[in-house]
Amino acid sequence: MTTPNSEIENLTKNDVIILVGGANDIAINDSKTAMRHIRNFINTNSHTNIVAVSVPHRYGLMQSSCVNTEIKSFDRKLLKHTEAHQHVSLLKVSSERELFTTHGRHLNGLDKAKLATELVSLTYTILHQKKFLPITLSWISVQGHSDSQN
Repeated sequence: MTTPNSEIENLTKNDVIILVGGANDIAINDSKTAMRHIRNFINTNSHTNIVAVSVPHRYGLMQSSCVNTEIKSFDRKLLKHTEAHQHVSLLKVSSERELFTTHGRHLNGLDKAKLATELVSLTYTILHQKKFLPITLSWISVQGHSDSQN
């Protein structure tokens, strides 16, 4: 039987892992643990591509609620950590109110379709981007030439 870790170990740069989370862990004051797990996952899986999805705003709560404040903080930390790694991309979830359900807790069907389309587009971009290798030139020493002017 294969474990999820052994399957991930077999992935390459021709694959993409998508990390999607929500506000539930943040709501129970567990964002530090979640961020630690994400950082560890990103650091140990540099052999493949990773797309992290930001945590959406909670419209069912007041704008100034501690959960929404923590979501903003979490998303800033996630952005900072993903920018530090070439194999990781961040997809920011839209925070437009009309893209959420009436109660404001979940994305509505329109935004789920939009998010899926953005994930497909980003995955396609990652897998089909041109990888430019640096051109290295050997150093040629010119006999009798000095850089210093006498």
